[in-house]
Order: sequence, then structure tokens, then C-alpha cells
Amino acid sequence: MKVTYVSHACLLIDTGTTLIATDPWFDGPAFCDQWNVFPKPVNSEAAANASVFLISHPHEDHLHEPTLRRLCRTPKRVFYPFYWYPETITWLRSLGLGEVLEARSGKTYSIDHDTRVTFIGAPGQNSIIVIEAGGEVLVNVNDALHSEANSIIDVYVRHLKRRWPRIDTVFCGFGGASYYPNALHASGKDDRAIARLREQLFIHNFCRIVQGLAPRTAIPFAADFVLLSPHQRWINDVRFGREEIPAYYRKHFRSQEQPEIHAMYPGDILMNGRLERNSPYRAQLQNGRLDHLIDAQYPNEVSAFHSADGAKVTSLDRWASRLAAHLESQVKFNPRRALDGLRFSLRFRELSDVGWFDVQWTGTRFAVTISEVPAPASMATIETTTAVLETSIENDWGGDALMIGYGCDINVLDVRNSGKTRICVSLLTRYPRPKSYALRYPLRTLDYLHQSAPMLLARTKHTLRSRLFGNATENVIGSPHWLTGNVEAIRSASRLPALDNESTV
Repeated sequence: MKVTYVSHACLLIDTGTTLIATDPWFDGPAFCDQWNVFPKPVNSEAAANASVFLISHPHEDHLHEPTLRRLCRTPKRVFYPFYWYPETITWLRSLGLGEVLEARSGKTYSIDHDTRVTFIGAPGQNSIIVIEAGGEVLVNVNDALHSEANSIIDVYVRHLKRRWPRIDTVFCGFGGASYYPNALHASGKDDRAIARLREQLFIHNFCRIVQGLAPRTAIPFAADFVLLSPHQRWINDVRFGREEIPAYYRKHFRSQEQPEIHAMYPGDILMNGRLERNSPYRAQLQNGRLDHLIDAQYPNEVSAFHSADGAKVTSLDRWASRLAAHLESQVKFNPRRALDGLRFSLRFRELSDVGWFDVQWTGTRFAVTISEVPAPASMATIETTTAVLETSIENDWGGDALMIGYGCDINVLDVRNSGKTRICVSLLTRYPRPKSYALRYPLRTLDYLHQSAPMLLARTKHTLRSRLFGNATENVIGSPHWLTGNVEAIRSASRLPALDNESTV
């Protein structure tokens, strides 16, 4: 196989008989203009020549409508993983891309006489994609595992190794995508130090996955995005560069056959495990990074926080009523005890001089009022924009703009209730609920459960182990300890090795 790295999670895979593209995203930003692909692709037009597109999951940086529309001007064969939520596949088929197939988890599909593809359903909406051609096996893990608990990672690694004992190449994510904990600020919390530690956790998980799968070659990818809003640019700085990962693996992981871990950039080619360093970005690396090119590639800042137009906002009174109605619609999805005492203050960043919404659970309903300053009893203040909030409450998966796309900033005023702070944010979304869809689509739900048995078994074991033994390492990804500010305590709970210093491994 010949694999050309296009950008982010987009690979162009030439099997010799078929040209395949994965997860293309490069025509504009994602998540309400918050994410911008970086570094930009060298030759994105080459992806239009692919006859087969493989979409791993529906997050906008992997399933990007403007990019797909441009690349699929001629009909393609598009594979998308089977999921309990049917609307995405219906929408995808409405775009006129060509033949769109739902890939059942674990089933192998023939692309041509020598090329096969298998999707393995993973936690959430994710999937792992395995491509077999010419006697080679390529495993595209993308975002599916590196932000999961160790027990989940190990279950999927064992499953993959049982089915494909010899794996040639692994592409796996290595960077963080989520507002938590980077968008949450608290007294005593060193945002940079904890964000850096969070990124180390993802790299450590990347290495754990690679060690378990034992490929000949491993490539970290799917973390090519930058945040351009001035108050969020620091998040770009704390992320690990690709060049640091091979040394981290050599130092902290051991295996019988050490895999070759390569840093790839747009334009690089992997051919039979051999890296062809064709990317023009290589000549521009500074200390193994490309951060100095951000302003050159995005001279006119594109960001929801930067470009929001306050003149387009309807009255705050109307928004208060709208917000209250939405919050009421979410009450049934939360235990009443979780809502007890919940109170937070919300404002739109483009209207920072106008006022705040004081949101309070009264015990029977949500009361939303307008005030000049945050309510003294608030457990947190949340800042976002009208565009982000509207997307979040009006679209089934629009909450990704908040929960993944860094579309909000939260100041935690009561660290003792940090868990409830996350509930405050989740209340500002309208994610589809599996139980509701199970009632509407019972046969599809049963089919999905049957296909997802390994995932469900892993999660059940994970939950039971955590409840019976209080295993902190199993809950480390979402644990509130990321807000404590105690870096060493977090490092110990996460079982992460100490780094020599904050800039090198």
C-alpha cells in the first residue's frame, strides 16, 4: 500500500487497484468556526481522485460536508459505520455523493478483488477501520481509543490482534479534542501544566495502543487543528509535537519488536513501511514544530469568538425565555439529585457589556433571569457566543461545538461541585438519547446492540470494576481531579511517567 498523508485524519491510500480516502476535512473550519486544520494540506485535490471514501465517525473534523461536496463531484462509494442513530446516514445519502453504505461492525467488505475493509464499532460514535490489500494490513484507529480508559483500550487491542495477528501499519490519534479540562478554569489550577499533562496522557495511550497492536510501523495523526481565538491560543502551545513521540515510546515502552514510529506531515508518503519525506513542511520545522506558521496560514483570524456579530442578536429577554424552555426539556435526562443546588451564570461573549443570564434550578424548574453581574451564588460562569449556543440547542449533535470544539469558557467558582459544573455545560446541549431512539427504532437498536457486544461488555466490566474497587486509573479521563491544580497527584492517578522537563521528553 502507498499511503499519502493529506492532513488531519485524511489519508490517501493507493492499494494498487483502488484509491481510497479517509475522513477528509480541509474546506473551511469545523465546530462553529472554532477548529481550523493546521498545517494545511499540500495537495488536497488529489483526494478527489479517490473512488472510495471511508468515514470513521460523524464529528465534523471527520465528516465535513463542504469538503465532501467538493471531492464528490463525481460519484463515489462511501462507507459509514452502522450506529443506533439513523438520521446521519439518511442525511449523508441526501448529499448526492454516490453509493453510501452502512458498514456493519465486524463485517468485511470487498472493495475489489484484492482490497477489503472492515469497520469495528468503538465507544461513542467512533469506529476503527482495517484495510487489507496486497497482503498488508493497515489499522486506522483515528479517535476511537486514545481517550478511553485502559480497560477499553485493552479489550479492543486484544480483539484486533486476535483477528489480525500480523499488522503492518497503525495510524492512531494522539491529541486532545474536548473542552475538558482546558476550557475550565479554577482557583489554583495551572491551565498550561494540566493541559500539557492531559496531552501526555493521550500520547501515553497512543503508545499503549501501538505496543499492544505491535505493527511494523506506527503513525500519530488526526490532531492537526488549531484554535485561533486570542484567549485560546495557549492550548495550541501545550500540545506535543509529532517529533517527540518516537523518543517517548523508546523511553517508556518496551516490546519484543520495536515498531518504527514516524512523524508524517502533509505530502509525506509511506510505502511498504518506508517513509518518503516529501512534505515541504519538513524544511520549515523549528524545534520540531510548525507553530510559527499559524499566523502565515491564517492571517485573518477565523474564530467564532472573534467574528461574532452582536448586532445580529435578538433581545436578551427572548433569549432568556428560549434558554429556560431548552433547560426544561433537558430536566428529564438528569437525576433530580444531580440538579439540586445547581446555579450558574451565562453570557454571550459578543455582548459582554450587556449582562448575564442567572440560571437556577428551583427544585421544580429552571429560572432564568438577567443581571448585570454573575450571581454571587453561582458555582460557575460560562461564556460562549449566540452562534455556538444556537447550534448546540437546535441541532441533535450541535453540542459538539461546546463539548469538543472549545466553544465555551468556564470559570469554576466552587471546585467542590466541579462535577455539577460539567452538568451545567451538558444542559446547554440537546444530544439524542439512546433510550428514546430505542423506542422509535427497536429493530435497529437491537441490531446495533448485537454488533456492539464487545464494546458493551468492555464498558460493563469497566463500570463494575470502578464501582467495586474504586480504581482511579479507570476513571482518569473524566475525573474531576483535573481541576484540582495538583499536577503530581494527577500524574500519579494517571500513572504517567515524569518528563525530564516541560518541553522535551
